[in-house]
Amino acid sequence: MAINFLNHVDFNQNELRDAVIENQADDAGAGTGIDGQLYYNTDDDVLKVWTGTAWTSVGSDTYTLTGVGSTNTTAKIRLSDGDPANDNDVSINGTGSVTVTQSGNVLTIDGSDDAGVETVEDGGGIIVTNKSGPTATVSVAYSNIATNVIRSAGTAATPALADELIFEDVSGVVRKTSVSNLLSSVPAGANTTYTLPVTNGSNPDLVLTAGGSGSGTDIVNLNGSTNINVTGSTLNTVEFALANTVSVTGSITAATGLNATAGPLTVGSTGVSSFAGDVTVPQTPAGDASAASKYYVDQSNIGQSVFQGGYNADTNTPDLDSSPSSSIKQGWFYAVTIGGTFFSETVQPGDLIFANQDDPGATFSNWTVVQAGQDIATAGTNANAIRGISAYDSATFSVNASGFVTSTIYTGGNAKGIVPTGGSAGEYLEGNGSFSTPTDSGITGVTLATGTGATVPLSESITGRELTLTSNIYSGQNTVGAVPSGGNNTTFLRGDGAWVTPTDTVGAVLSVDETTPGTSTGTPIIVAPTTGNVLVKSMAYAGDTKVGHVPTGGGDDNTLSLRGDASWQRVGKRVSLNSSLAYVSTPSDSGGIRTWTVAIDNAAVFGTGALGMDVKAEIVTAAGDTVYADITRATNDVLFAFTGTPANGTYEVLLTYIG
Repeated sequence: MAINFLNHVDFNQNELRDAVIENQADDAGAGTGIDGQLYYNTDDDVLKVWTGTAWTSVGSDTYTLTGVGSTNTTAKIRLSDGDPANDNDVSINGTGSVTVTQSGNVLTIDGSDDAGVETVEDGGGIIVTNKSGPTATVSVAYSNIATNVIRSAGTAATPALADELIFEDVSGVVRKTSVSNLLSSVPAGANTTYTLPVTNGSNPDLVLTAGGSGSGTDIVNLNGSTNINVTGSTLNTVEFALANTVSVTGSITAATGLNATAGPLTVGSTGVSSFAGDVTVPQTPAGDASAASKYYVDQSNIGQSVFQGGYNADTNTPDLDSSPSSSIKQGWFYAVTIGGTFFSETVQPGDLIFANQDDPGATFSNWTVVQAGQDIATAGTNANAIRGISAYDSATFSVNASGFVTSTIYTGGNAKGIVPTGGSAGEYLEGNGSFSTPTDSGITGVTLATGTGATVPLSESITGRELTLTSNIYSGQNTVGAVPSGGNNTTFLRGDGAWVTPTDTVGAVLSVDETTPGTSTGTPIIVAPTTGNVLVKSMAYAGDTKVGHVPTGGGDDNTLSLRGDASWQRVGKRVSLNSSLAYVSTPSDSGGIRTWTVAIDNAAVFGTGALGMDVKAEIVTAAGDTVYADITRATNDVLFAFTGTPANGTYEVLLTYIG
């Protein structure tokens, strides 16, 4: 049985591989589809799609051309892509004495060839005489009548120079020529001379004046503006010049430079003025408010200390002792942030490195290192140990003038210091500070003994080089020691050290019985009291490490399970998607999707506090077949969405709670 999907499947632009479209022998087998549904027609070997009312072939690129029909009115040429619904027929019918027949893929067109022209009619600009024959005469109509060849030519248009015209020459021959040739043969007319004098003075006029056979004038005014002066002179010269003072309210773009030679250049705007190129100013500014040149700034900063940032001496970052930048200037300095070596000199955090000259390069003498004086002292030789911050006990250390620390050698007695040199295997350092081999004066033998009445379990004594170890026997009361001999499986050691047979029955267990169960705090069974009438209480499991018997609450509901927190929880539930149930919503429809909501925190499902994100769900039919629809989890709900409008109770959901 096929897997049923009851909602849309989104592959998120992933490939559908090795898939096969549904196979059916014909459209009837495919049934009635919905828009966009596909099936493969195995009889015609074509892929078909439902287009709303019928199955239509998809992407066919193979066509056949066949003859169909048989007689003059039924013979056709058919273009087919294999789908009869897409056939295209072209009818071929004869008229008059012409007939068309078809046999197989052969069309036969037959007709009499001796009937002649039955009639010839006039046309636009055409005159026919003797229309019924046997010989008709056709001629062009040139006379001035409504149907001559000119009047029948169609829509009027303006001729172009390359257009051609027909004409009759003086000898009666009809010829053609272009519009261009026609114009060139037209004789020239009389010339008219024009003059363009200029009036003198400010804002002159250009006066176009016709001479000869012409007459009249046309004047063009040439007026200046606030910044532009226009002057006419000698009746033929117009001069355009900038005013002595130019005021611009917008912006000025100078492509080749902007010079103010006769006076200052004043920018009245309080906004920011920008220049794409250089602005040249005197090397030395005239006053405090004057612009400073690059030369003046550079000369003013020569030799000044300018902090450039931190220096990592461990990685030489930035590069100062291998291939320093040539742009480094005299007085630039860097602060050591991570210790290491600068050239061959050890530097520590806080040290400062100064450039002695411009472009000092990779030469140590061109740099100056200023020690911060806050190094932490290190161990080493007198030559390489770092002098730094530390303090020493004068009783055991000495510090010379250079800060090198040495340890005092132990010389015996109350003196302090490190172990002196000179010892060897088998020698020991004596109190006088010298090494010697000790003389053997230890124990040569050990004797074991027993005693009684002692307050310690073991005592010892030494006689000469003989060690005696005495194990004391317990003799009662405050004495201590080993258990005395003499006991058996029916006697007990009494406080006076004697073995006796007990007759006291106080503390014996008289009976054992169960009591009301309790809740465990970690012990599964509690016995109280432990003598006399003993009661045994079984404690109920209370979660985590509080072990005990299974607590109540499960009842006879075989869908409940005991959780680690000692609560009973339903872990599985089969729910019909039927809104008659209190925990199933009335289905909602939107955009062709029908949705049911199941309240999983309902007591009949998983109970208060159950979370939708902790529920696994499977959808089945009444027959038990798994189907697939869209499942969405909310806080205390799980939503099931299907395409179409399935009825209440059509599907059930199998819910598993993993919270």
